[in-house]
Amino acid sequence: MKIVHIVSTLALTALISGCTGSRTYYQAPPEPLQPAPTGNVQSNQLQPIDNVDPNNTNTTTANNAGVNNSIDNTNQNTQVASVDTQTTTTTSSSGQKVTKTAALGAWNATVSGANCKLILSLTQNSDKSYRAAPLRCPNGLANVKAWNVEGNQLVLKNSSGESLVRLNRTGGERYQGGIVTLSR
Repeated sequence: MKIVHIVSTLALTALISGCTGSRTYYQAPPEPLQPAPTGNVQSNQLQPIDNVDPNNTNTTTANNAGVNNSIDNTNQNTQVASVDTQTTTTTSSSGQKVTKTAALGAWNATVSGANCKLILSLTQNSDKSYRAAPLRCPNGLANVKAWNVEGNQLVLKNSSGESLVRLNRTGGERYQGGIVTLSR
């Protein structure tokens, strides 16, 4: 008897659901869109990203008086390495050109033996420098908010646009200046 009740309940449920369902009728597909009009394509030579004349082989002496290459401005009797800014030239020690595109991306940073990450992007700030984002960096390097290529050096700056450290390309994927090293 139970089986009869279950079967009749299922049949009644199927009948009721069949009566209340909506019917889907075939609809023709929409008309195809008209193609966009085409015009003439022009091509021109792009300017170099660094606005540097690739034929200019002259090097100049950087005049960096007053630049603190130590990255640590805390004045807590901390011993730091510095660079003689009067004799530093804009040619990197490896002879490799420093470009914005070569500097882009994530870097492993080392400051006095402490390690962190530094991200350099091409998002431009109002002072024509580019955004930098330190990740878990120690004191001085945590203040890096901007970067730029000046001459043949990678310059890390604070939020006020002041240079914190100038890095020379020491080969391949490596930059060094003072107590700071960037590598990939």
